[in-house]
Amino acid sequence: QSLGSHYEAEVAWVTLRMLFLASMNEFGAFADYVDSSEGQVSFRQGGDFSFSLTPAIDMNPAVIQGKNSKKMYAGKRVMAGESVTITMPTDTSSDTMVYIQGADWLSDIGDFSKVQIGSSDKKFSVSSKRVQKIKVGDETASEVTTNIDKLDIGYCPSVTEVDARNVNALSDNVDLSKCPRLRRAYFGGTSVTAIVLPDGAKIQEYDLPSSLIRLSLRKLPLLTTDGLTYDTLDSLSYLWVEDNKNIEGYELLKTALDGGSPLNNIRVIGFDR
Repeated sequence: QSLGSHYEAEVAWVTLRMLFLASMNEFGAFADYVDSSEGQVSFRQGGDFSFSLTPAIDMNPAVIQGKNSKKMYAGKRVMAGESVTITMPTDTSSDTMVYIQGADWLSDIGDFSKVQIGSSDKKFSVSSKRVQKIKVGDETASEVTTNIDKLDIGYCPSVTEVDARNVNALSDNVDLSKCPRLRRAYFGGTSVTAIVLPDGAKIQEYDLPSSLIRLSLRKLPLLTTDGLTYDTLDSLSYLWVEDNKNIEGYELLKTALDGGSPLNNIRVIGFDR
């Protein structure tokens, strides 16, 4: 009943069966890195790395090096909810793109706080319907050695947490607007200048970097003053705080101005002074 009609249940079963066969026999989205129809995680590899992948269905997780289509599979049927480690050695000829295929059917892609990205492009991209956490950083700065400088997060409707703490090289903007179930976002210790949250997000914990230039807090009903953490707001030039029943917009504005921030675009409403 939860799947709808009997026909819809049968379609769902056949779909899962076809995906399992595709992963085991290396065809469809699991055969070539150019096929991202079933979700994909990609980055330019700069050193040996071991992937810890947890599928949401029974399948054979796949990692592919794009330059020479070198494929690394689990080599066995991995049951839903079980983790498997796949080691991808460095392509010594040059840094090359690495793709985790079928990411829509993974519930966990592991910890990337120590991954080394190649020299020509240090972007880390994720698009997955079922991954629940994206971890490229850590609360303990000494545990973070990655050199990721750009985080590209596509359609990730199941993601509840993004942890990029202490990724020093991470800069520019981070768009989280395609993560509607986001609850926690940690960016302290980065050089990110702007973070875009989903409209009406249910975020409860939000850690801001000191480098932030643009801060927009709109229609965030579950975010409280205790859940919003930051060292300073001294770099802000843009501040928009509206329709957040548990956030004191006036105090944020005062903190920014007292810190000497170069604010020139301000919209802070909903307070009584």
